[in-house]
Amino acid sequence: VWNFNSAGTTAINTMVGGLSLNAASGVAAINAATSGATINLTSKVVLSSIVPTISSGFGTSPSVTVGMATAFRVDVGTGGTASAGVIAFGGTAATNGWNCKCDDLTTHVGTCQQTASTTTTASFGQFTALGVAQAWVASDVLAISCVGF
Repeated sequence: VWNFNSAGTTAINTMVGGLSLNAASGVAAINAATSGATINLTSKVVLSSIVPTISSGFGTSPSVTVGMATAFRVDVGTGGTASAGVIAFGGTAATNGWNCKCDDLTTHVGTCQQTASTTTTASFGQFTALGVAQAWVASDVLAISCVGF
């Protein structure tokens, strides 16, 4: 159990299991000392430095361009024919699944939505205002944020 002075007058610096916790001025920062770190809260993934991968879909040669398991960007690649895709979280498994939010940062054509999840994957689709599957435009960039539950 970590207790911090609500006024932020006490600074605490502690190293536990490869994570350093530094609290000063009422702000706590957790810095992973090793790669592949995952931070859980009541056994649920809240932050992981493991970069997810494309399991299937999204287009021709899609890629995760930047980020980590809880917040990342996907370039859907070329082709403009895919309307669905699956992200794999690799070594980061959620207890029950993933709740994700997806936004198209490039063309804003249609709505990107999460359609399913397992403990290690999340599925997404692009839809029209009427809920009909619609292909992403080639090279669309998607901003995706996920929290394990």
